[in-house]
Amino acid sequence: MKKMIFLSVFLYSIAFSVNVTFHVNSSTVDGVVDSTSGVDLRGTVTQWGAGSNMVSDGGDYWSLTVALEPGDYQYKYGAQIKNEDGTISDYWENDIPGANYVGDNRTLTVGSSDMMVDLDYL
Repeated sequence: MKKMIFLSVFLYSIAFSVNVTFHVNSSTVDGVVDSTSGVDLRGTVTQWGAGSNMVSDGGDYWSLTVALEPGDYQYKYGAQIKNEDGTISDYWENDIPGANYVGDNRTLTVGSSDMMVDLDYL
C-alpha cells in the first residue's frame, strides 16, 4: 500500500512538470566559448547549487532544458573559466569578469505548458 501511494505521488508530480528551456549568451565574457569553460544554471531550480550544466549551442550561446512544476522560481547563471595557469575558476554571474549582469536574482513564473525563457545575457 505504501508503495502504491509513493508511486501515485511520484507519477502525479511527473505528470504536471513542463519543459522549460533556458538560453544565455556569453559574448561579453572572455573565455566562455571553448571546451575548457562552461555555463550552468543555479537557483531554486537547482537548490542554488552548480551542476546543471548548459550545453553549448555554438559560439557564445548556451541552453538547458529542465522539467519544472508550475510555480515561481529564482535563478542566476554561473560560469567556469580556464585561467592562464590552467586552473578553472568558478563564478556566480555577478562576479564573472566582463559580465554585464548586475542585479538581483532573475525570476521566472512557470505555467502549465512547455516554455522557452527569453534569451539572457551574462
